[in-house]
Amino acid sequence: MAASVVIGLGAVFAYFLVFSGRVTAELALQAHLDPLTETLNRRGFEERARQELKRAARNGAPVSLLMVDANDFKRINDNFGHQAGDSALRAIANGIRTRVRPYDLIGRLGGDEFAVLLPGLGEQAAAELVPRLLQSIGSQPIENGAQLTVSIGRATEPLAGSEAPRTGLKDGSQEDEMLRRLLAKADRDMYGVKNTQF
Repeated sequence: MAASVVIGLGAVFAYFLVFSGRVTAELALQAHLDPLTETLNRRGFEERARQELKRAARNGAPVSLLMVDANDFKRINDNFGHQAGDSALRAIANGIRTRVRPYDLIGRLGGDEFAVLLPGLGEQAAAELVPRLLQSIGSQPIENGAQLTVSIGRATEPLAGSEAPRTGLKDGSQEDEMLRRLLAKADRDMYGVKNTQF
């Protein structure tokens, strides 16, 4: 009798461990995802991007980053409602998803701004991807017939052929600095694109 009770309690405890492990993994995943677009949120994107940048530096591979921002997004919300705005954000995410590789990182950094990290892609390949993304995003359906266009800025960290330069920063700081540099450069490029369009 005592043995069966111990076995029963052991089974319950084992089930609890497996279940709590699944719940913990699910919560960790949700903490890194944007529920509206099912892309990484800023926190998730930055964590995964640092890992990819570390790998790229170790392998001497280039990395490109695209910044994607909706044009006149406020007009979509004001004229067609927030449901159309949400639909536009999903359209941006889906349009990006259909043109990038499964291991590229897509993150919604906030509002209508997305970032795409492209490990192993140099400057020329990233430039060639931009018109395909514009076409893909523009062809996505949006609720209430709203029209969506985006501006895309790009930046490349050309690490090919050599290790990333060591700056004396402590471990992890180099990737943080590289990510900040890529984001800032892509952001400036994106606003330059916007200024030439409007």
